[in-house]
Amino acid sequence: MAAWGDSVAFCSSIGSLLVGLTGVLPILFLEKNNKYTESIWIKYVLAFGAGTLLGDAFLHLLPEVMNFREWPFGVLAGYLFGFVFQKFSPEEDSAKSGAYVNLFANCLDNFTHGLAIGGSFVIGINRGWATTATILVHEIPHEFGDFAILLRGGLTRSRAALLQSITAFAGLSGALFVIFLKDISPDLVLRCIVPFTIGAFIYVSLTNVLPELMEDEKNYHWIVLIISIGIVTMGLLSSL
Repeated sequence: MAAWGDSVAFCSSIGSLLVGLTGVLPILFLEKNNKYTESIWIKYVLAFGAGTLLGDAFLHLLPEVMNFREWPFGVLAGYLFGFVFQKFSPEEDSAKSGAYVNLFANCLDNFTHGLAIGGSFVIGINRGWATTATILVHEIPHEFGDFAILLRGGLTRSRAALLQSITAFAGLSGALFVIFLKDISPDLVLRCIVPFTIGAFIYVSLTNVLPELMEDEKNYHWIVLIISIGIVTMGLLSSL
């Protein structure tokens, strides 16, 4: 009998949880400051987050689904979901609604990561750990931007960290899903879930976060530069 640590289910669970729990890393680096969300620093982190969302959507996720004819409908559905969610929220809670749309999209994103990790461990243990390491490198910068978006929505550091950690279980469910339901076509995920996630990421970055950042005329050039750095970072990581 194989050792418990070598089992596909165990390794997939550990790998997906490691990826999901990167969402709590930012709390270790962000100072305890009630005025943090009003500082120029949070604007720079938000700009980087918007860039990573755009880079993730267009340079990482979109190429994976372009072979399917249905992907534009999924992208539009994800974008409209964010738009409708915000419109049914109080006007003063625009930032908070954007934060929760991004959180939901992250759950879907972690679910797809879990699928990739679980599928890789099914092929081989070494292949699974290699995939886990690649996704970890890709996710860490992304999570700092996501954390900033939650803070912008009015959440406390501890609340944001808690919600980020909960998304880890979406990754775990994705890993276990692909292990125990191997006969279900993975095309379902690529046709539906990934395009929806792309649309939600585009909404949060372009419609919810960027307009507010662009109002800062004093730091406009720095914000554009940091957004570009975020996009390039995700583009480089996606090529690994």
